[in-house]
Amino acid sequence: MRPPIGSFSAATALAACVLATASPLEAQRPAAAPSRPACGAGPYALVLPGGGVKGIAHIGVIQVLDSLGIRPDLVVGTSMGAIVGALFASGWSGREMEALAKRFPVASAVGVRSYFRTPRALGTAPSLLRWEQGDAGLSLDLGAADETRVNTLMSALMLRGNLLARGDFDRLPVPFRAVAADMVTGRKVVLARGDLAEAVRTSFAIPLVFQPLVDSTGHPLVDGGIAENVPVAVAREMGARHVLVSQLRDTAAARVEPTGPSIMARMMSLMFEQNVPTLRPGDVEVESDVSGQSNLDFSDAAIDTMLARGRAAARRLVRDACLPRRTLAAPSLPPVAGSVIVPGAPRASRALLEQSLALRRGGYDLDSVMTRLDRLSSAEAIRALWLNPLPKGDSVIFAPSLQLAPRRVLGAGLVLDGDYGGRAWFGAADRRLLGDRVEGGVRGTLGEYRQDLELHARRALDNARYGRSPFVSLLYGHEQVRLFLPGGDERPRSGFPDLREVVGRVGWEFPFTSAWRVRSGLVARTWNGEGRVTADGTRGAVGLGVLLDGRWPGSGRALVADVEANTRFVRASGGASALVSLGRLKLTPTVRAGWVSAATPLHLWLSLGEKDGFAGLRIGERLARTQLYLATDAAWPLVGPLDLVGTVMTGRASDAFLREGPRVDGWLTGARLGVGAETPMGPIRLQYGWNDTGRRLWFLRLGRWF
Repeated sequence: MRPPIGSFSAATALAACVLATASPLEAQRPAAAPSRPACGAGPYALVLPGGGVKGIAHIGVIQVLDSLGIRPDLVVGTSMGAIVGALFASGWSGREMEALAKRFPVASAVGVRSYFRTPRALGTAPSLLRWEQGDAGLSLDLGAADETRVNTLMSALMLRGNLLARGDFDRLPVPFRAVAADMVTGRKVVLARGDLAEAVRTSFAIPLVFQPLVDSTGHPLVDGGIAENVPVAVAREMGARHVLVSQLRDTAAARVEPTGPSIMARMMSLMFEQNVPTLRPGDVEVESDVSGQSNLDFSDAAIDTMLARGRAAARRLVRDACLPRRTLAAPSLPPVAGSVIVPGAPRASRALLEQSLALRRGGYDLDSVMTRLDRLSSAEAIRALWLNPLPKGDSVIFAPSLQLAPRRVLGAGLVLDGDYGGRAWFGAADRRLLGDRVEGGVRGTLGEYRQDLELHARRALDNARYGRSPFVSLLYGHEQVRLFLPGGDERPRSGFPDLREVVGRVGWEFPFTSAWRVRSGLVARTWNGEGRVTADGTRGAVGLGVLLDGRWPGSGRALVADVEANTRFVRASGGASALVSLGRLKLTPTVRAGWVSAATPLHLWLSLGEKDGFAGLRIGERLARTQLYLATDAAWPLVGPLDLVGTVMTGRASDAFLREGPRVDGWLTGARLGVGAETPMGPIRLQYGWNDTGRRLWFLRLGRWF
């Protein structure tokens, strides 16, 4: 099987759902097993169908099986069931799956928010459109997920199973099969050998949602739900006399609008509802009630609900069922063979595996290797790395298969604001300049108040091989710095110099994990004019800068800090935010703070509320040397993607600057109320805001400001 090609689509989130579970195991092993009917002889198979986020209920079922000591002889899974089943067959318990979910979250790499992926060689502005160079030339990438993130995550999660199976899924602690479908013939394909991560990835390749993988005959393989979503027949073909099916039942009436995301959700539901098998005497069916749950709702509340329903369903039926109970010893991982890589493996694959994963002869640390595999997702030049472990006596050897991302990428982004006007960028990147050693890009940005031209260059395959990446960037910017009169009117610009600046940076980028990055190095800047009445002539400064950007994928938590100290001024700012779910209510508290020295040019002063502004004020109306800002967003679902959105905020901008009139100081409190939604262009928000000075102003924003 060859590596996957192309990119993911909008609902790519289905592959990551299993990773978002976070409920502790509640059931305890009973003191004495209840009376049960006499059990027949023969292998017992656990069958796990697909179902999108509804398949999270399988984990709840498995947690109860663990508590009762029930161990099947075989495991067969389709789509989401393949992900859960492969982990279970590899020896992970339900409690350990929960720990893996917390350690390897991927929700931020999927869904609507992932439309805003941008190659780092094009900077950090969110992208709306991407074109990638493939075999047939440039093609539009409408994917809504980070394919590299999902692929490398599968390799990390399936590492234990891969090492135990060594290419044969019958070597797992519990023999396993993943079910896919041949897109050409429509027939089911039972995956029993090869790379376990690649097999699971193939099984959840929903058409028009995930990019299919291609088998050795050139046929694309897609989600097994098309051919056999509840793979009881596969279990019987493997020799199972009885099956335990973790079934997903949705009795709610489907409501489908002529247009919109409900069409996609219903299409997937219909696919997962097909191919319901007939069970035989001695078979057990655990029906988890997933009624009313959307396949595309990946909220914490939805996941907790599915887990609880799976546990409840299993407790009702499994305790009295005739099922095999036994204890399995913890699997022992094989040592790595002396040569590590099979002879003839491609040079790039060999170097990546040896240097990034640090696999050496003899022992290794499973957790460390899983972490390194997960970290590969931040190397944009890589699309997938399948390990393909093979047996060599009692040890393991690797035949890695590396797929690189398309070489050239074009990107574009757009944001619209009712006060600040529109802003758009266009750029191009080449991921393999000078062989595969350098990644470069150029980007131009146009806006009503500011225009930029940026050049970026960084080492390709950065953290994958080296754990750090040198970078260099150069920016030329032209800006009309906005100043305001008391009352919010913008000051006339006649006789006032525009800002022109050149900023160069050179340093190192350190990716501690796929979610945490630090950039540090030299910063040199020069500017002419700066927006102050007293400023004329050219200014310049050279110093050090450090940028910390940390995000917890899927949790909505983020931490950012930016510090620059040079020969002329010091500037420090930072902020943190978190997403809190209280049922259907979503709260996002935010705190921001900063300080700049007196000699800092005006365009680098702090703005109260920064890019989101402050209720009742124009964006950038209060420029200050010090700032403290606290806010909380609250969102409540209304209809479809539309939410009722309210924001309360308070802040203080000290030593604030105005063209004339008294300085503005002290605390300010305000609120906004309106509606918002997540769209392919990013979040859209329309709110009416007011503050305790009596100022009132509408706030309209489409997209994320950059």
